Amino acid sequence: MDADGQRCIAHVGIVDRVLRVGNDDIHVAGIQNMAVDTTLRGQRLCRGAMEAVQEEARRRGYDCGFLFCTSDIGAVYERLGWTLLPGREIIRIDDGVEKLIPGKNVAMFLPLDRDDFPEGDIHLMGNDW
Repeated sequence: MDADGQRCIAHVGIVDRVLRVGNDDIHVAGIQNMAVDTTLRGQRLCRGAMEAVQEEARRRGYDCGFLFCTSDIGAVYERLGWTLLPGREIIRIDDGVEKLIPGKNVAMFLPLDRDDFPEGDIHLMGNDW
């Protein structure tokens, strides 16, 4: 919220999810809908919001953070400690049917309770967020 509490200037959410990666199940803080008011970009609001949500994810004891984004904004998250997971297919379930997330998306993870991310494709075990 802005100083007057009148409008939302940045937002990020956590989706509590267990993913299947290869043969492993991992409990992730899925990052959802990171957004900053376009008139206020460049003021480190993304950094502040992401640092707050990352700390909350650590407090809650998630295995790791997980997000998918387009490759052109991945560098923003890399500066915040996220690691790119190249060459991974991301599978979702839509109306009971397994489908791939569009190829324009890349997966990234943030170490929390575990330092590594399992090998293999990533199954969201539900629809995307």
